[in-house]
Amino acid sequence: MCTGSVKWLMPADREATGFHVAYEHGTRKGVYGVTMNTTKALKEEVVRLALDQLKRRHPPLRSGLRRRDSTVWFYESDDNDVDFKVKWSTGAGKSGEEDPEEVSGEGVQEAANCNLVGGQALIPPRREPPGAVPREPGRASRHQRSGLSEGRDLGPGGQRQAAELEEDPQRYEFVKQSLPSPTSTPLLLQAFPRPTGVTPSTRHVARSVDSHVTGNLQKKCKIHGVTLNSVIAASLNIALMRLLKKAGMSQQSFTIRSSHAVNLGRYLKRTPPSSVGGYGLLLSYASDVDTDAQESFWQYCKRIHQDLKENLRSGLPLEQKMLPRMVDPSASPEEEFQRGIPVVHDFGVTNVGSFPTLEPGPDDNIFITDVAPYNILHQFVHMNLFQVITFRGRCNYTLSYATDFIADETATSFADELMLVLQEVSDISNL
Repeated sequence: MCTGSVKWLMPADREATGFHVAYEHGTRKGVYGVTMNTTKALKEEVVRLALDQLKRRHPPLRSGLRRRDSTVWFYESDDNDVDFKVKWSTGAGKSGEEDPEEVSGEGVQEAANCNLVGGQALIPPRREPPGAVPREPGRASRHQRSGLSEGRDLGPGGQRQAAELEEDPQRYEFVKQSLPSPTSTPLLLQAFPRPTGVTPSTRHVARSVDSHVTGNLQKKCKIHGVTLNSVIAASLNIALMRLLKKAGMSQQSFTIRSSHAVNLGRYLKRTPPSSVGGYGLLLSYASDVDTDAQESFWQYCKRIHQDLKENLRSGLPLEQKMLPRMVDPSASPEEEFQRGIPVVHDFGVTNVGSFPTLEPGPDDNIFITDVAPYNILHQFVHMNLFQVITFRGRCNYTLSYATDFIADETATSFADELMLVLQEVSDISNL
């Protein structure tokens, strides 16, 4: 745990508190692995100085979650000390084609000692609630929802958000239908049953898309007016469809449910921070995929791109966060963790974006050659999570997965199938 004085920012919302509860139980940690080459013996004080400067430069790295009396708060640490350990390694290191590697809760306790929360955004207030559907007067169905928010602990800003949903029956139903049933079984688990007799832990598989393929993908993104994030989402759907068919599922079309870590900062610039919370929002997204999507990939990718964009503009992730609390707000985050959070998505995905590249100066002796993010996620929300990052012209992704949900062979096949799809759709010979 970080030591020293802290600046208390605000009480944590329900999701952030759940994140912290899972962290206290040895899971739900985000880790970045950075590979550095040096021309001289690496001194501990040099690394400590570099990490300290990194914390100073990026405010989210100074933020975290900590209990204050009986409540979890966001805080910013004034402690300049950096807690790290040196792990000596012999050999040339691992390539992008590494085998599954297990990470238990205890295995990264030191790496996540400060419980850093990335991507925290405090967004200025707004006046109008999000909503893609025009407001209409509620008639027969309104009385069924009125009062859902009254007297319930919905967290900071939650009462107002809940009241807005109650006043819009059409939007309420849309948000409700956008969320999967807690009793539904993801297609991935239907095709590949859960392993038995294993202790829950997290393992991960990393892959690196070479600079040539990455460059071609970026060129085609500009041509078709989409983002690399949309390409990854569409490619994951097609890769999963291929796996399902190889496993014997023969239907023509599949409805794949994915969970996307999103940042609404650029879309809801006037949203109260107490409503958004400091923990990143998750968008539950369902998309149909079939053979035509594979054959007309870029048209399919455009549909994915437009869907995701509209969902963010309408504030759907914020509404998806609020609605379950309106329906059943009684359980605390501690109770939810103990009884287990339903796994209802085929995969989770988060695109970290481009990792800053700092070229060494004439007097520098350290050169960062690789960056790989991964998560400890067993027993909390995701059964698998793809983290994507672009670094030095390469698109790197890591698949972190819970061993009690997904077998090593399945995870490796999924990561490899994604690579094949990206290589196929990057072809620019017909441009």
